[in-house]
Amino acid sequence: MGKRAGFSLVELLVVVAVITILLAILAPSYRRIVVRGQAVQCQNNQHQLLIAYAQWSADRGMRIVSSNTGSGCWVASSSYGGNTLEGIVRGELYQYVQNVRPYRCPTPVYDYYSSYSFSGLLNGEDGGYGSLQLWTHILEPSMTMACMEDDDFRGYNVNSWMIRTGDGEWVDYVAGNHDSGDNLGFCDGHSTYYKWLDPDTLTYPYPPGGGSPGFYGIDRGSVDTAAIQKVYRPW
Repeated sequence: MGKRAGFSLVELLVVVAVITILLAILAPSYRRIVVRGQAVQCQNNQHQLLIAYAQWSADRGMRIVSSNTGSGCWVASSSYGGNTLEGIVRGELYQYVQNVRPYRCPTPVYDYYSSYSFSGLLNGEDGGYGSLQLWTHILEPSMTMACMEDDDFRGYNVNSWMIRTGDGEWVDYVAGNHDSGDNLGFCDGHSTYYKWLDPDTLTYPYPPGGGSPGFYGIDRGSVDTAAIQKVYRPW
């Protein structure tokens, strides 16, 4: 019985070509799976923080922990050098979490120690709409956004996250950490993914034509502005 012949060069090239085509077909699907998995991990982070958020309130007469950053707040930071591991550990929620990993999105566009900010209407900076002080004041927990993936282009995430209702004004900005979308955490503990639909939303810190970044961008009529306004102040 003679020796079995090996692959010819042509046959080998055909196999390589078939494998290359298959990889090209499967690569987008694989990327979507990876991106979705990272977004789900981020949602789990938010869920852990939201459980701690509710536990803190239950232990303190249903008061809402401050959404700012500083002494007695969910994350402790009183300086522009904030957003540090020390600030997370000294924050009010850390005693319930006991791990720094849930504070950080697995795929942050901006590499902060904490990727999230809590709503300014939940014992935070936004006194203009009557910042809520007690958990019982939250009328619709499943419709009220508690935390957001934040983008502070100055290099740190400090204080609470705000948007103005009615006039289309973004006070703070969003990150776009997950394929031009972000996770929103709600007061009832669930987290949901929102894909930013308006191309302006992720570029607000940077004015058209260049110039210094700034807050308070106006975008009246934006589908994203309208969507976030509904959950930022649903009452």
